[in-house]
Amino acid sequence: MWKMAVAGALVVLVAGVSGWESWKEVEVEGPGPRAWATFTNVESHGSLLFGGHDGYGSLSDVWRFAGSVWNLLLTSGLSPASRSQHASAAVGKDFYVFGGQHGTTIMSDMWHFEPAARIWSQITYSSELNPAPRSGHIMECAPDQSALFVFGGVVQFATSTSCTHSGEFWSLDLASLSWKQPEATTSLPSQRSRAASGVSKRRNLMFVFGGRFSCHDYTSSVRNDLWIYAFAANSWSPVSAANGPGRLQGSNMMYSELSDQLFIHGGQYGYTLSSVLYQLDLTAGQWHTLAAPSGRYGSAGVLIQSTIVIFGGVSSLTDYKDDAWSYELSVRKICGRGQVFNGTNCSD
Repeated sequence: MWKMAVAGALVVLVAGVSGWESWKEVEVEGPGPRAWATFTNVESHGSLLFGGHDGYGSLSDVWRFAGSVWNLLLTSGLSPASRSQHASAAVGKDFYVFGGQHGTTIMSDMWHFEPAARIWSQITYSSELNPAPRSGHIMECAPDQSALFVFGGVVQFATSTSCTHSGEFWSLDLASLSWKQPEATTSLPSQRSRAASGVSKRRNLMFVFGGRFSCHDYTSSVRNDLWIYAFAANSWSPVSAANGPGRLQGSNMMYSELSDQLFIHGGQYGYTLSSVLYQLDLTAGQWHTLAAPSGRYGSAGVLIQSTIVIFGGVSSLTDYKDDAWSYELSVRKICGRGQVFNGTNCSD
């Protein structure tokens, strides 16, 4: 087992016979087959799945997953065009979508969704210089919820197999709705699309892993580097840890605030699809590999408390998945002296 100190207590990740408990399929009716959707935890509104591509065209539906049940959220008024390979993020109880791809059109619009009212509204920027249209980028909300941060993506298609990738880094101030390019104090990661990302509130960091820098090369252009962006220092740095994932594009990432661990699921390298869940102990600086559902990429994943939930993805050129899988992390918290564990936290 692996140990780390957390807020005066000790969190122990307990290994079972196979290392962890098994995956369980979520056997309830839900969204149709798709890949390249986004799956985002939204305060008080469960986890929202938006858009994606079903192998025939892009989608624009919104589904809520809460308590192992799917619900289609019917909206009224204006709504975003269907899209895939977009990016989304939650800011408290609000949900934002930026960019993406509709057919061969790359978009630069941003939309705000109020789950309680089920109303979409398009964001009008106050800045004159804004990000170019892009797809396959990442977007995360700063831990203090003051801004949205965007990195990378495809910004131009020349042909079906030729495109231009971006290494730009942008932030949108949510108070002024003004974009800027933060002048980081260190070098940025190289240009890429289809990277995986996540945020640690406790560490005030953003993580970016893998991706690709070519639209036709699925081997040598695929990356396996892990980067962190420190919000307070406005700096990027690569992370080195033993036994890390190989080159992957189209993975998804989840971060556990409880155990201070990073998880990467799925992805593609050449003709190989990953059926591994990678787990990085950030304190120990060590990767571990865990079993996962059948190999796929372009799936969507969230971490709901201590449960990882994965939906959809592509397992071949024509096999778009509509299955959902859950994985309960075996976490036991041992409290400090004079405290008891109440099922969620330690208390006196």
